[in-house]
Amino acid sequence: MQVCSETWPFVFALRNCGFLRNIRGWDRLLRFLFHPDRQKSYEFSIPFFGFTYVGSASSFIDWSALFYGAYERDLLKFAGTLLQSNNNPVVLDIGANAGHHSLYFARSC
Repeated sequence: MQVCSETWPFVFALRNCGFLRNIRGWDRLLRFLFHPDRQKSYEFSIPFFGFTYVGSASSFIDWSALFYGAYERDLLKFAGTLLQSNNNPVVLDIGANAGHHSLYFARSC
């Protein structure tokens, strides 16, 4: 199935069930329905830690942000915790691809 305007309500419902991501088989279900390697380009915008994230369903990082709320979510939360323990932290996002991590860290610092 493709992420598109016709499937967007279903995609958004799955996104809002993000609390289910810890249930065994949730990732398999998402990949069965909307496999990230088979998505065509479809631009979307979603809320992202106080910002608006604009992405394309054909990019794995954007696909992850769409369905899981963030790419490498656990790593971002861990890094955010480390940043909060420092006064005036500075983050350099070397090799930034889509700016996903930069947006998160802009909110955390």
